[in-house]
Amino acid sequence: RVVFTWGVLDSETLPAGSTTVEILLTADGEQTIVELIHRDLPVDWRAAHKDGWNKNLSVLERTARA
Repeated sequence: RVVFTWGVLDSETLPAGSTTVEILLTADGEQTIVELIHRDLPVDWRAAHKDGWNKNLSVLERTARA
């Protein structure tokens, strides 16, 4: 389990440290299930962050399989 805060420096709508990201790693045989939860995001930021996290997790998956 990894937990850290997230935000944008000098942002009024998403200041640094205003949200929390939790990454849970669960063994599944010889594989690992990665679950990412991003809490306290303002509604206007959710779609962009979802897209960004999905892209980054896809890169992580491809890299892990290489």
